[in-house]
Amino acid sequence: MSQIEIEINLNLKLGVKESKTILESLTPDNVNLPENLEIVMYNRRDSLIIKIKAIDSIETVTNTIDEILNHISLAKKVISNNDRS
Repeated sequence: MSQIEIEINLNLKLGVKESKTILESLTPDNVNLPENLEIVMYNRRDSLIIKIKAIDSIETVTNTIDEILNHISLAKKVISNNDRS
């Protein structure tokens, strides 16, 4: 049976400051990933770019995207609260 390669690219336009801060907050989570999963994150101008690749695991990709988006949402709330202080 042949393998299925899944690749998802997310481009989140967050602004220069938020993109940088959120990238810094997410980077420590991307260690000890399963062998069939690869995550690459970087900033480009005002955007946070996230590339997720997996082999034979749609469920893993779905769960990974959900987790990353939840972490981004939390980071945005923290940034917003700090800006109000």
